[in-house]
Amino acid sequence: MLAIFVLGLPSFVLALVAYLTGSLVVGWVTLVAGVVIGTAGVWVGVRRGGAIFDRREPELLQQVASYR
Repeated sequence: MLAIFVLGLPSFVLALVAYLTGSLVVGWVTLVAGVVIGTAGVWVGVRRGGAIFDRREPELLQQVASYR
């Protein structure tokens, strides 16, 4: 949860600045930054999660098979 907070903090700060100043340019920058940071976060999460799954796949399959 801390990583999600840290990754979302730049977008939140930009959104706050855009709201307080009323600047449309900062609003668009916020949108682009949010999309880029979100896409990068999803990409990294899927890659790392897939690597963890691949590494633990035999143990996971044994554990699921034992539920019968």
